[in-house]
Amino acid sequence: MLERYRQLDRAPFEISRAIHDMRQFQLEPVDRRARRGMQTTASVYPAPDFGLFAFEYSEDVILTSREETMHIWIPVPVRREATGRLQVREARSPIAVPGRWDPLPLAAHELRFGLSLALDMIVDFADRLMDLRTPPHFGVFETFDTRQPQHRAVGQLIVDLVEEDQADRGFLADGARVMTYLEPIMALMIGGAFTDVHRRATPNSRDVKRAIDYIEAYLGQAITLSDLAHVAGVPIRTLSAHFVASVGRPPMAYLTERRLDRARAMLRAGLVDSVTAAALAVGLTHFGRFAAHYRAQFGEMPSQTLARARSVRGHREGAPPRGPLR
Repeated sequence: MLERYRQLDRAPFEISRAIHDMRQFQLEPVDRRARRGMQTTASVYPAPDFGLFAFEYSEDVILTSREETMHIWIPVPVRREATGRLQVREARSPIAVPGRWDPLPLAAHELRFGLSLALDMIVDFADRLMDLRTPPHFGVFETFDTRQPQHRAVGQLIVDLVEEDQADRGFLADGARVMTYLEPIMALMIGGAFTDVHRRATPNSRDVKRAIDYIEAYLGQAITLSDLAHVAGVPIRTLSAHFVASVGRPPMAYLTERRLDRARAMLRAGLVDSVTAAALAVGLTHFGRFAAHYRAQFGEMPSQTLARARSVRGHREGAPPRGPLR
């Protein structure tokens, strides 16, 4: 649990408040009389573009994001099972966003993992995903609700980041490996929790339909955003805007989602004998990224889907023949 980065271990309020201030958060207990007895346990892994946090307070607290912060900060409620595995709890939490500094109430004695993402990194990722030359304007969800599948998938990816660090001390310093988790997190945020300014545009359903038909016909082949725009007969920016307005996600995010859907169907139907074969069949050649995106979309690893499908087929093949229906 980020033990190597422990900054506060049952630290009193004044020390805790000073550390939070360094991270651009103002900390106050809900009951100000509790300041004297309040304690904090926290671990922090800070990097330029992202940060990971594990924290717990002995009193109900209010966190207020500083006005100058340029990070989005998501607190994920977690619990440790008897087996030692970490699980995302069902709960709702506010998030901190640049430009909106609503207080974040956090309950006492609840373990949370936090992920902070630099706004510039999210905008850059959106530019590459959507091939837009100007940064999109985002309106973000106000609460992080793990009862919603999309939010829970984000929470699980954050938990997986922490568990990867537990298993491999060099993991968080390996930017390429970390991005296999951060990219699907950002894709989930952009694809649903975020809305692009172009969502207000009137969709041209014909160009979107042409692009979708092409995706379905050539899903296993290399497809670029330029290819889709050419097939649709509109500029890239127009197609991107119409896609977001029509289906709620950019073209390339939709393409990845459909590829993952197809890969899952192949794994479940026994049409491929390995996860690698499923990824290659749908045109996904970065296997680590494929697994991370797959888990974000379906809540399990592709190997788990394959193993369960094999188990079901084995059970059916070994079962005695049924008698005639009466």
